Amino acid sequence: MVGINSRQMRAIRYCLMQPGLNPAKIAILCGGPDWPTSVLCGILGVPLRESMIGTAPVLVLYLAYTVLAGAFMLKTGGTCASDSVVVDVSVSPPP
Repeated sequence: MVGINSRQMRAIRYCLMQPGLNPAKIAILCGGPDWPTSVLCGILGVPLRESMIGTAPVLVLYLAYTVLAGAFMLKTGGTCASDSVVVDVSVSPPP
């Protein structure tokens, strides 16, 4: 259950209701749990554009970590699990 009148929730509500994007709002959007933060933004009426742009830094971090992990795997001679998978896409005619 969400403690709507708790001190933390009041602080989060105050930060999310500020107009525009500020570091506090971006920190809440990126660092908060996905589903509760999204629901709270919807309940408070935070504009969708601000919510989407405010969560964009997370995408950059995920992309950078994924690319670096793949580069290090290739550098060490590692292989991907999908390298050994063979998919047969031939279609046989019906009998």
